[in-house]
Amino acid sequence: MALLSVDIAKRIARARRDFGRAFVRQTRGNVAVIFGLSVFVILIAIGGAIDFSRVIIARRQLQDSSDAAVLRVMNMGKSTDAQRQVAADLAFTDNLKNPDVYAINKALTSETIGNTMTEAYTVSAKVTTVFGAFLGMDHVDIAVVSKAQSTMSKSEIAFVLDSTGSMGLDANGNPSSNNRMTALQASVDSVLSSILNSSGVNVSGTKVAIVPFNTQVKIKADTSYPFIDWGTQSLGEQCTTSTGFDSYACSVAWDAFDKVCANAKDVATCRSNAKGVYRTYTNASDGLPYYEVTYKAYEMDGGTYKVYSITQTYFTKTTTKTTGASCYTNETGQHCSSGGTSTSTSLNYSKALSSQAVAVSTGSNLNNAGYNTMPGGTKGVPSNALSFSTNNNAGYGQSAATSSVNNNHNGLKRLYYYPATADSKSKWAGCIIDRLHGIGYDYDASADPYTTDIPRSLYTARPCVDGNLKEVQALNDNITTARSFVKTMKPGGNNANTNVTIGIQWGMEVLSPDAPMTGGVAWNDTSTKKYMIVVTDGINNANRDYPSYSDNNAPYVNARMSLACANAKAKGITVFVVKLIEGDSTVLRQCASKDSYFYDLTSASQLNAALSSIFESIKKTRLTK
Repeated sequence: MALLSVDIAKRIARARRDFGRAFVRQTRGNVAVIFGLSVFVILIAIGGAIDFSRVIIARRQLQDSSDAAVLRVMNMGKSTDAQRQVAADLAFTDNLKNPDVYAINKALTSETIGNTMTEAYTVSAKVTTVFGAFLGMDHVDIAVVSKAQSTMSKSEIAFVLDSTGSMGLDANGNPSSNNRMTALQASVDSVLSSILNSSGVNVSGTKVAIVPFNTQVKIKADTSYPFIDWGTQSLGEQCTTSTGFDSYACSVAWDAFDKVCANAKDVATCRSNAKGVYRTYTNASDGLPYYEVTYKAYEMDGGTYKVYSITQTYFTKTTTKTTGASCYTNETGQHCSSGGTSTSTSLNYSKALSSQAVAVSTGSNLNNAGYNTMPGGTKGVPSNALSFSTNNNAGYGQSAATSSVNNNHNGLKRLYYYPATADSKSKWAGCIIDRLHGIGYDYDASADPYTTDIPRSLYTARPCVDGNLKEVQALNDNITTARSFVKTMKPGGNNANTNVTIGIQWGMEVLSPDAPMTGGVAWNDTSTKKYMIVVTDGINNANRDYPSYSDNNAPYVNARMSLACANAKAKGITVFVVKLIEGDSTVLRQCASKDSYFYDLTSASQLNAALSSIFESIKKTRLTK
């Protein structure tokens, strides 16, 4: 039994040893197999990670390009769906530069709800794989969606548009039909159209006003306005010529008529009784044309007729003058003439042939006082020859009777006497110059409302300096009407100079809730935003205080404009300023609400992009997905 036990123990030990050796041999084989499989799995994992990373990069690039596409079409207004799709696709293609992305499908959709427009650009594509192909997967499908919303908050927008002579210049600074004004019209029309949805509806209720300006603005003429300072008209002497009674004869007649009653006690009565005769002849001694006029008039002195008489003689002389080249500058640039030969005719006083004093005679009746005796060979001055013309340079209000004396007119007293007149408000065409300013008040640069008992707060009526200036258009939500109006605007002529101050002041007026416009919501209304877009192409060269054109006026007029800008911003108006080629960049930049709201353009072709950028700021476009 003992031997058997030992043998069994040996066998068991041997079996264990053999099993261990076999196990070791088997283990070494499995390790090789497992290692091989592990390497393959690791390579697949690395390749997958690389492919995954490439897909992530491609998807990000696809998203960026899709974002660019949807933003591109947000300011395209009333373009057709096809045009918008083309524009979006071009923007997408310009931004996507990944050759591994293919089989791209793109679609643009839009939706408008209330005052919010949403554009969605959906893109699907395939991305090639590198390692995935070993597993039979040669691409990965990806898709992105970009959405952008443009919300037009309730807004009031005043376009303050330069209508001066320089707006008629082309890119080379020459007068042309293809000018700055035509570029402005097209650009304003484009941004106005962007307010409307695809159905032409102003869903946001945005209101637009248009303020054309030069040194004036123009409103609809009406003689009943309570806010107008009508000023005072003045009178001037004028002539009505007829056969044989030319302008020279009429000038001499006025001279004699003004002198004959100069010393009368009752000038008005004396002048009302005046009558004149005239004759023209060629003087034998010098061969020149002569004009002789005699006037007689009378007044009562107690029971006696007192007759005044005077004869005045003039001659005309024609001279020839040769001039060289000369130039002058105005709003539309420099203008030159080559000079040459010209003739001019002057009217000269003949002291030798004229009365050097007013003769006075008296009598119990007009005959024996000499009133009815006139020189022979004469004709009567036509009854309608001498009259008064109304001058409205100082206004249209009625004028009182006035007189003035020139004590040294050819050695004789000449009395200019003007009767009282009724107003001529009906002649007013609607043009307005700057309001007044002074110590403690700045009506010319503010939106302070007028008060009838404060005359300096009123709006001053004056004759229009240029016939092309259009009327201010009050706030209105009819965008179609505003677009039509802009197309009628015209550049001014040589007299249409630049005063941006009055444009900005009336930009405040149209946004104001106070008369004369009354269309704006209250200044402190938080639900409505107020904007002013100023477009000008010139240096401030004239205003009420400095009416004659000169660039030397710029510092003074700029100061008034800067005050108007500050007052507009203080009212809560967001001010955008576009300088088109010409103007003072420093003061115009300061006028804008912030530096980024000032556009310094060197060409009219840049107007569309500038105004589109302004409207994007107003609309507050944002990506939503």
